[in-house]
Amino acid sequence: MKLFHRDSPRSSHYQLSATSEDRFRAMIERSISRARYISSIISGTSYSARYDDSDGYSGGGGVYTSIASSPSGAPAPAPASSNLQTKVIPNGGDYLTELEIGTPPVKIVAVADTGSDLVWVQCKPCKECYNQTDPIFDTSKSSTFNDSVSCESRICRSLLSSRCKNNQCDYDYEYGDYSYTFGTLVKDTFTFSSAASSSSIPGIVFGCSHESGGTFDPNEDGLIGLGGGPASLVSQLDNSTHGKFSHCLVPYMENTTSTLNFGDNSVVNGPGLVTMKMNRHKTFYYVRLLSVSTGNNDTVNLDQDTNIIFDSGTTLTFLPNATLTKLINDLSKTINLTRAKDPKIDLPLCYSHSANAPPYPFPNITFTFSDNIQPYDPKPVVLTPMQTFAHFSEDVICLAMVGDDGLPIFGNIAQQNLHVGYDLRTNVISVAPANCSNF
Repeated sequence: MKLFHRDSPRSSHYQLSATSEDRFRAMIERSISRARYISSIISGTSYSARYDDSDGYSGGGGVYTSIASSPSGAPAPAPASSNLQTKVIPNGGDYLTELEIGTPPVKIVAVADTGSDLVWVQCKPCKECYNQTDPIFDTSKSSTFNDSVSCESRICRSLLSSRCKNNQCDYDYEYGDYSYTFGTLVKDTFTFSSAASSSSIPGIVFGCSHESGGTFDPNEDGLIGLGGGPASLVSQLDNSTHGKFSHCLVPYMENTTSTLNFGDNSVVNGPGLVTMKMNRHKTFYYVRLLSVSTGNNDTVNLDQDTNIIFDSGTTLTFLPNATLTKLINDLSKTINLTRAKDPKIDLPLCYSHSANAPPYPFPNITFTFSDNIQPYDPKPVVLTPMQTFAHFSEDVICLAMVGDDGLPIFGNIAQQNLHVGYDLRTNVISVAPANCSNF
């Protein structure tokens, strides 16, 4: 499956009139709201986006959802072995992917999100739905559509907001900013197409949304949950893809696409490969972060071993406040640019630097992770300036990291040009540098 960044000129979401400042401000607002919500889910505390000072779509797992951290869900009938691929499209800090649903297949463009589980699209009849550019999916025109998802099914029971109506599973799924989707769990054939091949998998369970709204974009037909719970697409494809998937996120302003792979072709390899044991909490994938260091090898030690979530739907990277403060102090000693502060964007480390000027040689930043089984076996991932600094306006470049004492998040700017693979059967994350535009 292909991946696109929403703000890439290749994307149908691209708005020529929008400035880079407009785009990044929206990304930051979504990141902050999403990070606060994820932290509330992990900590078990309540979160009300109504009082949040950001106003963007936050994504993430549903407010009412508690997904068991099981390595595989109720798998769809599928061949014993298969390799599936789709393109991925960025979406204002998110990445979008294309696939097809039904028979004959109907193209769907949806948010690809490793931070949530439910797969859903808007369906006819849509009682109260947000404005959608593509035609709304008409289940009556699909010969493979099946609306018999029992209330006793594992996927239905994994959604705490589900309820029964004539032994059909209805769901209420809310996100951190009060965006929502209400509908019925159904089944249909999903088709994954690439330039080389096309594969159809019958019986995928997804939400047929009849009421949805909030801050969803008209170019989004729904959301593809890639989290660790039974309802996610990854779990449902387990029989055919062996619990494996990977993504390679193309830099957000490049006029190209990258890919989302499922199955054996998602195995990560190459120079700089780092493989580490991951833990799962409900939906989320996380590893242990030991330290952060700059190009001059001055290590910024964390106060203690810290769990950090890998999340494709959060733009910025979130670090503990004390860690970020030490990192900024270290970086500021090596960067000979004029410090800047844009009053519209509250990021902690910014410099005056034109987007049209030659790239400045910012130091690399190394994130050292740990294998949970062998905590003293360091796993360094070296991030280049492209993965750590971004022009948040035409004349200001900033560190794409913020401080937060909730659960740290390894965001999608940091994941650009990294091939990131997930194996839900062995609970392993693999990371290697890659040119995602040519992936």
